[in-house]
Amino acid sequence: MKSSKVNLINNGYEGIVIAINPSVPEDEKLIQNIKADVIVANPYLKYGDDPYTLQYGRCGEKGQYIHFTPNFLLTNNLPIYGSRGRVFVHEWAHLRWGIFDENNGDQPFYISRRNTIEATRKLSLSLDKFSLINEDRLFRMNQAAELFLIQIIEKGSFVGMVTFDSVAEIRNHLTKITDDNVYKNITANLPQEADGGTSICRGLKAGFQAIIQSNQSTSGSEIILLTVGEDNEIHLCIEEVKQSGVIVHTIALGPSAAKELETLSDITGGHRFYANKDINGLTNAFSRISSRSGSITQQTVQLESKALAITGKKWVNGTVPVDSTIGNDTFFVVTWTIKKPEVLLQDPKGKKYKTSDFKEDKLNIRSARLRIPGIAETGTWTYSLLNNLASSQMLTVTVTTRARSPTTPPVTATAHMSQHTAHYPSPVIVYAQVSQGFLPVLGISVIAFIETEDGHQVTLELWDNGAGKIILNPPRPEVKDDLATAKIEDFSRLTSGGSFTVSGAPPPGNHPSVLPPNKIIDLEAKFKEDHIQLSWTAPGNVLDKGKANSYIIRISKSFLDLQEDFDNATLVNTSSVKPKEAGSVENFEFKPEPFRIENGTNFYIAVQAINEANLTSEVSNIAQAIKFIPMPEDSVPALGTKISAISLAIFGLAMILSIF
Repeated sequence: MKSSKVNLINNGYEGIVIAINPSVPEDEKLIQNIKADVIVANPYLKYGDDPYTLQYGRCGEKGQYIHFTPNFLLTNNLPIYGSRGRVFVHEWAHLRWGIFDENNGDQPFYISRRNTIEATRKLSLSLDKFSLINEDRLFRMNQAAELFLIQIIEKGSFVGMVTFDSVAEIRNHLTKITDDNVYKNITANLPQEADGGTSICRGLKAGFQAIIQSNQSTSGSEIILLTVGEDNEIHLCIEEVKQSGVIVHTIALGPSAAKELETLSDITGGHRFYANKDINGLTNAFSRISSRSGSITQQTVQLESKALAITGKKWVNGTVPVDSTIGNDTFFVVTWTIKKPEVLLQDPKGKKYKTSDFKEDKLNIRSARLRIPGIAETGTWTYSLLNNLASSQMLTVTVTTRARSPTTPPVTATAHMSQHTAHYPSPVIVYAQVSQGFLPVLGISVIAFIETEDGHQVTLELWDNGAGKIILNPPRPEVKDDLATAKIEDFSRLTSGGSFTVSGAPPPGNHPSVLPPNKIIDLEAKFKEDHIQLSWTAPGNVLDKGKANSYIIRISKSFLDLQEDFDNATLVNTSSVKPKEAGSVENFEFKPEPFRIENGTNFYIAVQAINEANLTSEVSNIAQAIKFIPMPEDSVPALGTKISAISLAIFGLAMILSIF
């Protein structure tokens, strides 16, 4: 829950947020029975009525949300779960402290114990005119703001606008979005010129007034603050912003923003973004601040966002797949820096749209858009752009859409970082979640683009191949995996994961490795005659990239000895092990010498990886192997034989113990 700010005050939690899916029928008992950051929605097929907490961070990292079903909260015919209070305490440990046993913005219809229920969105744009003294920035900001107002913010929301430099001006009080005319009236007030000076506090306070003077409460309202951030007086209004209850999303234009700008979004539960030179960074940031109405089918889905530097008299082509979960309210938008290009667009059935079909905005902000009538055809759309100039210019293509049906959730993608600030060499993890409703979409290609403030871009491929997975007890009720994942055709999605800051990093260049291999977390062990067989997922040379140089394997008959004094446990000869590429399955078999092996012998084993810089990983989870010799069948009665068979099946399972 991005806007959730849970605090422990006087032995109780305050600021807890609840999200109830709009498809759940209204029932006052729901409010009486939920006390945490919770999503209340119909069962996710994989878990049925099982309460669960979504966790995909490391041990100790907070979970995303707790999921309860109406059936679990409202009926008393589910005795298998025991006391609801006990269940909640169990799930709270997962959510709050990241304890293993699993913000989400997908279903964000929030009910707070401090606030009243708000079924509509209240949002104010606060635009820094000083940051727009550069004319190109002014155009980019207006292009992105217009896209947000026309294509992203959902109908029924209340939207206001404030501009500021050294002083602030309310351009629009909160206005309910009902039709295209309202959009036009608001976008007509986008700033057309820039002045000097920046006072972010005045811009925020004017945003408060735009909300209050419209007879609305600042608590639960949102402000999108777009600014260059060159202001050393932000600290003067931080406490007032915090007390207002408003959610501030910050978009920093360029690398000069004050550190306090990030504080504004952090303390209010808002998103934080950094936008560099081209419009795509701005567009992606606005697109990420998506629907909060509670219905995922109202959210804008971004399919394409490309910036193309095209030389004179050249064509450029592209494709956009439209899958069967989307297609309503579909826009194709083209922007340019000098002159409008020629545009050709063709749908999957061959229907063509030409340049004249793309309507140019009357504000002269160098953008043109086409709204596809009705529902966009499913399949691959193709587009072509021609730069008519003799010289090169920058063109962008943005495609947005919404769910095809209010009853079928679209495939959505969200991304976030493990932390907003880090000190080198502490790693920052990129997380992405692709799902259709609560069903995960597996086996897809996910690429993260990470851009520095000077424009340098790094590409990172994310994986869902299960490498390093933790094997848990099967869920109740048990459901086949192929029934608990979404199956769809080709699709594409684009989302922004926000910004993060790394301090203490060395200047660019070749530097010795400072990061070890990642920790092995899925080590398994079992006996095969008088040998022990091990298996685990190979780590990398640096975290999960490349391959390790060697392994250290140690064995002990005492779990605590291995956990507390790994370096002095018995060393296993691993000279025959040649580490594989990260993500591969490693298998190794050895005879546990000089130990004596007999029936019931119990061993504990753990592994460390070493890279080429001689850096060692953390000690792996501790795996257990037990030697069990069943009694001969003719020496025990039939009942005993059955018991032995059951025991053999139990002890034959791999056992995994974790040390966090």
